[in-house]
Amino acid sequence: ERVMTPWGERAFVQAGVGTPVMVFEAGLGDGKNVWAGVFNRLSNMTRVFAYDRAGYGGSPARNDVRSGTQIVEELRGLLQAAGIQAPYVLVGHSLGGTYVELFARTYPHDVAGVILVDSRHVDFTQRCKASGALACEPPAFLFSLMPGAARPEFEAVSVTLQQIRESRPFPPIPLVVLTGMNKLVEGPTFNQVWLETQKELARLSPLGRHEICTRCGHYIQRDQPDLVTNAIREMISEWR
Repeated sequence: ERVMTPWGERAFVQAGVGTPVMVFEAGLGDGKNVWAGVFNRLSNMTRVFAYDRAGYGGSPARNDVRSGTQIVEELRGLLQAAGIQAPYVLVGHSLGGTYVELFARTYPHDVAGVILVDSRHVDFTQRCKASGALACEPPAFLFSLMPGAARPEFEAVSVTLQQIRESRPFPPIPLVVLTGMNKLVEGPTFNQVWLETQKELARLSPLGRHEICTRCGHYIQRDQPDLVTNAIREMISEWR
């Protein structure tokens, strides 16, 4: 489906009925299709929504700074233009998790819960580098494999992280942090810092909890889709 918004046309898909509405946010370089393994499994339980950010899939690119605040406002505007009312459960993978964290901090009354799927802590990269670990940031060659929209998003990451640091505290809402620990290329030091900061993410909310998947890589929604769908189903049931 497509909808016109003040920022242009955005491509999205939705299915199912009910509240809270599940809103999926993909990571750097990915569009809505990255959620295919969990999207269809949940449409019999509630309304589900996934979309392509500007420059991905069917969404035209934009020339503005692709920071978290800009993306949060575009997503909120798209949801409103599509007639999709809060409350939302926001599910974000990787950098998409950073965006939904900022969404929840900015519009806490719109958000029923958040699920972070192998998403970075705001301080992970600097702590990773300070530890002497390898691969603390995505390697440059990856950008040649990604849509053109990925580079301006990555270039705005430092701005996005500063926006989170300057935002309101994370609200006291249900929060699930899903962590993949099968990161063989990055090495043990990276994994140690990753695990420590993942535990800290879960402590953002007094209602937060942390689940580790030892055999999952970065894409938990592909490696272990049941882990993601079960976390979502539990959150919806608890909310209802």
